[in-house]
Amino acid sequence: MACLTWAGALAGRAAGWPAVAFGVAGLLMVAFGRRGLPLVLASALVAGSLSGVWSMAREEATLNAIVEGGSARIAGVAGDDTRPGRHGFWFLITPTHRFESGSWRPWDGPTLLVDDVETAVPARASVEVSGVIRAGAGRIRGDPYAARVDARTVSVGAVTNPIFSIGNAVRARILSGLDPGDPAAGLLAGFLVGDTRNVPTGWLESLRRSGLTHYVAVSGSNVALFLLLWWFVVGPLGLGARRRAVVGLVGLVLFAVVTRWEPSVLRASVMAGVVLVARAAGLGLTPWVALGGSVVGLLAVSGELAVDVGFQLSVGATVGVMAGAGMFRGRLPSWLATPLGATTAAQVAVAPILLAH
Repeated sequence: MACLTWAGALAGRAAGWPAVAFGVAGLLMVAFGRRGLPLVLASALVAGSLSGVWSMAREEATLNAIVEGGSARIAGVAGDDTRPGRHGFWFLITPTHRFESGSWRPWDGPTLLVDDVETAVPARASVEVSGVIRAGAGRIRGDPYAARVDARTVSVGAVTNPIFSIGNAVRARILSGLDPGDPAAGLLAGFLVGDTRNVPTGWLESLRRSGLTHYVAVSGSNVALFLLLWWFVVGPLGLGARRRAVVGLVGLVLFAVVTRWEPSVLRASVMAGVVLVARAAGLGLTPWVALGGSVVGLLAVSGELAVDVGFQLSVGATVGVMAGAGMFRGRLPSWLATPLGATTAAQVAVAPILLAH
């Protein structure tokens, strides 16, 4: 089911509405036959293709938007924290107002890339940018933008979303305890919250060449460690199974915000959430069902994840871990068999993805 949803999303992004029509035709044929499992599989294909079409439409709307260039003052919401780039730090802004003829006017403009930023900007903060808009759409880290803004000044306001306010505060508290001038502390920040801004470029390149970039990529192991600490915090409250599941889901949402909802974090968090809900409902899920359910849900909501390298690697590595954990069982000592099998299979699973990209 997850594979069909993924295939549908890829087809929808590549072929558009004809892919949806093909899926719907198959769904109708199966529906007339009143077959249970084929009907579910056909529905997954249609859901994936619809998600792929909509995700591509959103991206094309941004890339094809016409933005008037020149000097401008823009107010809006920052999509993420400032990140290092070729021309200093940058972030993406969703505009809400533009200053014209001496007053602020509502402007539901497309996403813009704000470059050459010297001010730290937290995710979802209200910002005001003064600079020069330069025409030219593009992508950065896979996200589309309609034009580039060479920033002169950036004023940072409040974060109105309460979840992001709490998440940003937790993230800032973690980072404030680390020395920004210490490269080792930069690596630790990458491992804890996925912030690699203070890791030397040469170190990141060495990690990439040695295949160890996952060390500073927040994923499943980080989610597991977070939930362990979370249960220590909420354990004394004596919550029942269902309330513990609710509290766990709240914790997962907070963790995703703190670590900036990277695709690998979304995969791991949703998979953990599926398990929590199932346990609270008294349902027994295998890891394969939990992984498949999380992939189907994420791709049905966000079709662009189908072509995201981080999401592909996260799912591939998880499949490898689950498939290889028992590969050497009975042949080697138990303390060696599981980690060796899981590690080997995970590397084999992600190797084709790495080579393809």
